[in-house]
Amino acid sequence: MKHPMIGISNEIREAIVCRLLVLLQDKYGNDLLFFGLKGSMARGDFDQRSDIDAFGIINGKQSKSFKMYYGDVSIDLSVLTFDDACRNVTSLSGGWWPYRVGSLLEPMIVLDRDEIYQRLHKAVDELRKYPEKFYAACQSGGYYEYYPKAVREYRSGNYPMLRYAAWELFLMASLDLGLINQQYYTIHGPNVIRQYDRMTKFLPQGFSSHAALCFDSDPEKVMEGCTYIFNETKRWRLEFGIDELAGVNRVNAVKDLLL
Repeated sequence: MKHPMIGISNEIREAIVCRLLVLLQDKYGNDLLFFGLKGSMARGDFDQRSDIDAFGIINGKQSKSFKMYYGDVSIDLSVLTFDDACRNVTSLSGGWWPYRVGSLLEPMIVLDRDEIYQRLHKAVDELRKYPEKFYAACQSGGYYEYYPKAVREYRSGNYPMLRYAAWELFLMASLDLGLINQQYYTIHGPNVIRQYDRMTKFLPQGFSSHAALCFDSDPEKVMEGCTYIFNETKRWRLEFGIDELAGVNRVNAVKDLLL
């Protein structure tokens, strides 16, 4: 029998946040430069069962993370050095920048002693002067792995694995859209589609509706979404020279599957 989550009231939630701030102030003193909330509390769409995600930025040498619970509510607290925070918002390595930086660049600010918020945004503004760096961080080879997988699983009737491949294609495409547009998300998962409106530089017509098909209950529609994403990303990789920047040359890798 599943037990429903009880959650916590807003009053208790606020008391926990205040207590976290006091604990960090006691531990780091004047070296605590910033304290803020991320996730649903920063966006304002939390409920009684939502996790509490908080982070501090310190003048120090070592970043740390802590996991706690209040009843059945998870409390995640990260403590970053200022240098690590700067690296997090300016590193494009691995292509995860659009998912990684949102919590640092759009927090609910509780304490900011040294204009940390402005300094992090200034660092990102400097990075945005070099769009080719964003293009080079885009995915390339992964599309050639997961689209053939989607085709195989669809043809074999293995629909759970088809949905897994569709999720990977959706994830890579969403990351690449963020990189091409030099924009980030503050939400993850399928809900990212709600923030495609941030993509003011480049968003193919119909992309949002086709991306949503990757999560449809009908395997035919899932496959339609996968095929659209693969063909569309192949087009924009050519348009922005992404494969060339990434050193990838696999244009014909799935030719037989598309016949």
